[in-house]
Amino acid sequence: QLSDLPTDVPFVGSHPLAGSEQSGFEFAREDLLDDKVVFVTPTDNTDTQVVEHAHTFWESLGARVHELSAETHDRLMAHTSHLPHLIASALAGSASIDHPDFYGRGFRDTTRLASGNVEMWVPILLQNREFLLQAVRNFQSTLGEWEQALSQCDSTNLKRLLIEGKKHRDSLGS
Repeated sequence: QLSDLPTDVPFVGSHPLAGSEQSGFEFAREDLLDDKVVFVTPTDNTDTQVVEHAHTFWESLGARVHELSAETHDRLMAHTSHLPHLIASALAGSASIDHPDFYGRGFRDTTRLASGNVEMWVPILLQNREFLLQAVRNFQSTLGEWEQALSQCDSTNLKRLLIEGKKHRDSLGS
């Protein structure tokens, strides 16, 4: 735990948004951090020189550093990382077709995250449980809109939901 660190040990939280569902040295790449975001999460007690060193370190590896609070980081990750992993795993786990050749590319692309390291993901999901539960509830609400539009054969609402999803995804780029 961070609270167990001696007070004279310099520390600032950092989280690179890079990599894939694969883990281990064999998947390391020289350009892994090129133009990738790294969050740096100092506390009120973090020495400014330590924060500056963290910025310099990550930037020297090609990353773009963004500084934010640990709480903002956790809320953001719940929606943009932890929820997608949970959904990919749930979708992969709910599949009921036994023949691997019958799964198309869309299913494979959508469930890629489910191949992540389980031993790493269990503590991540539990440590950010409160923000993740908020994200799950928000997603359930949105999924409820989809269910209602489908059950009512509401093509207008389905189109609106598809346009909304497309607009959000297209704004991310490739």
